Amino acid sequence: MIGVVAVSLSCALSLVGLDVHLNQSAGAQTVADAVALAVVNFSADAAHEVADRNDGVIETINISEMGVVTVTVRVGDALATATASDLP
Repeated sequence: MIGVVAVSLSCALSLVGLDVHLNQSAGAQTVADAVALAVVNFSADAAHEVADRNDGVIETINISEMGVVTVTVRVGDALATATASDLP
């Protein structure tokens, strides 16, 4: 009986860890999307403000010759990349 309880508890703790990781990943993607749009529509300074307000850290900002912005943002342990542009 104790073994069953131990296995059940272990599974439950694993699921909690997975949930935290998935939430961080989703949050990081949302912040990366917002940061990329802030660069396109405003400036890199605005993008840093968006990241700061959402507990994110901008790892990279790349702007291509065509004006396509690609950003990489870290939120907690999660890393996300987003691309945005104002091209038609």
